Amino acid sequence: MYCRKCGRLNDDNFYQCLGCGDVLPRPGLEVKKNTEGGVRIPDYTSFAVIVGVTSLFFCCFFSFVGAPFSVIAYSYASKAKRLALDGNTEAAIKASKTSLVLCLVAVALMLLAPLIILLTGFGALQELSQSFSRRHFGI
Repeated sequence: MYCRKCGRLNDDNFYQCLGCGDVLPRPGLEVKKNTEGGVRIPDYTSFAVIVGVTSLFFCCFFSFVGAPFSVIAYSYASKAKRLALDGNTEAAIKASKTSLVLCLVAVALMLLAPLIILLTGFGALQELSQSFSRRHFGI
């Protein structure tokens, strides 16, 4: 495939031109460039993956509650990339912000779940000791 900018011959599997670095057109996929003043759309894909993996393996069963939120955040981050390529900047920014919020919710749940479980466990332990005291010592 020839580059439309510099005319260099590139392999059909290449994403960018070896000569000038311009994005090469792909069959069936038209890449639209952002013409709205170069608005940067934040990419939270890697953040969503890191939060998801961490929530699955950090404290094992305590914090897996954040994993579904990180999966949904990953899908919104992918949607933001797709919308940015299509040139729909406003919708891409909205999807990107939604992805960030979902990642933060996953992190909050990941940090709060062990605390909630420990506090409820402590309350159950206290109730058990009081019950034991009443039964055996009449207190």
